[in-house]
Amino acid sequence: MKQITETEQFADLMRERGNVPALLSGGETDERLLSSADTLIENHRSETLSRLDLTEDTTCNINRRLVHCAMTGYGRDVGRASV
Repeated sequence: MKQITETEQFADLMRERGNVPALLSGGETDERLLSSADTLIENHRSETLSRLDLTEDTTCNINRRLVHCAMTGYGRDVGRASV
């Protein structure tokens, strides 16, 4: 019997879901995408989304169900966060 890998399990789970990788730039297009999204996964420095006016508070106003995930290499509050 073949053992199923985590990658194959993930592919099965995501098969019916649409993924839209997007370069966020602020404005109407981002709001339209976020209004129907389930999750916002971002890996920017903390000031980047603030500059685009896409903070957790503003995205919550666009879509209250939106799950906002920030994935950074060095964290948001440590000395190397600005690298």
